Amino acid sequence: MSASQADLWSGPVGDSWVRNAVAYDRILEPLGRAALDRLDPGPGERVLDVGCGTGSTTLEIGRRVLPGGSVLGVDVSRPMIDFARARLTDAREGQDSDAQNVEFAALDVENDELPGPFDAAFSRLGVMFFDDPTAAFANIARSLRPHGRLAFVCFASPLENPFIAVPTFAALAVLGGPPMPPPGAPGPFSLADPDLLRGILESAGFESVDLSRGPDEVTLGPVGALDEVARQALEQNPAVMSLLDADPDARDAAVTAAADALSAHVVDGDIRLGAGTWIAEARAPGA
Repeated sequence: MSASQADLWSGPVGDSWVRNAVAYDRILEPLGRAALDRLDPGPGERVLDVGCGTGSTTLEIGRRVLPGGSVLGVDVSRPMIDFARARLTDAREGQDSDAQNVEFAALDVENDELPGPFDAAFSRLGVMFFDDPTAAFANIARSLRPHGRLAFVCFASPLENPFIAVPTFAALAVLGGPPMPPPGAPGPFSLADPDLLRGILESAGFESVDLSRGPDEVTLGPVGALDEVARQALEQNPAVMSLLDADPDARDAAVTAAADALSAHVVDGDIRLGAGTWIAEARAPGA
């Protein structure tokens, strides 16, 4: 990643993901599980978790590859890697034998050498922020064994993701910030175009690329915690979080606007909105 992206994820944005780790894991878990079930890591396999964030997906993979397997979670965000390591320490001190085969490392997948070979690679929404996604995916491909598997989930277009768009656009109307990054630029929707995504993976050397629709709804939280849900929704978005950090005086107004927008999406006491995702599967080239 560029220095600006690395600084972004190791600054206030990374801190916000650590602060909201439990909530974000709950919201995003169904999206990651859909891709992880497609990858289907099994006993004895060595797996790479790309953009592992605060580590919950890495710990889950660690359980799935027992006995005999292992998993390495990598992320450019040092605050999130520190939090993931703390989670790992807590698991080990709690005599969780499932955690003995898990490691975390602060690595830039776009530029750093990855310590393969791995049997498979996975990501839950951790591959959309590369400045040069072809180079990043080529690096992942090189880290895999011949015919090694790749599966990840990424977002489709903003219009297909009201759980992001609704609070974000409400807040931007207050903050006066720029719109979403253009297609292909680092950001939540950089891989939204399926033709672009397929082309990137194939240019990076992957074969047998398959794209399918993933989960289409998320539950942000209970309506009784509307303001907290709105704040978490805004702090999840890197661009909005940067604006909130730059203008703390406007934070409360932005959260109120997001809460008002989200209040129109209550189902059975929960705030639920649509989510558009792609699940991408591919294989590394053979020997």
